[in-house]
Amino acid sequence: MMNAEMESMYSNFIQNKSSLFEFPKFDGFYLLSEIILKVSKHFPILIFSFASLKLLLVVNDIYSNNIGFAVLNSIFAIGDFIFLVQICQRRKTHEKQTHSSSTTDSQLMEGNLE
Repeated sequence: MMNAEMESMYSNFIQNKSSLFEFPKFDGFYLLSEIILKVSKHFPILIFSFASLKLLLVVNDIYSNNIGFAVLNSIFAIGDFIFLVQICQRRKTHEKQTHSSSTTDSQLMEGNLE
């Protein structure tokens, strides 16, 4: 009796398998895109925290007399800070371009071609 019920449940599952697995693929893509947007919003904070941690590693390496690792970590920390400055500059230029293009678009929509 139980085997017949299990077989019918299994056959129902196999028949509905395509409809069950199509929606979660889209839902997973949606969740992944939300995570990417949230991380990219706070990306400069993440870069700053990693650069700060690398500076702490430099201090730790100097105190433990690992000069080679201290130099290597300091190079990585400097690279992170340069990357952070570039990200901040890039965001400022994008904000200016977006603001200036939106004003010209609104002027074009109103018919002000001056």
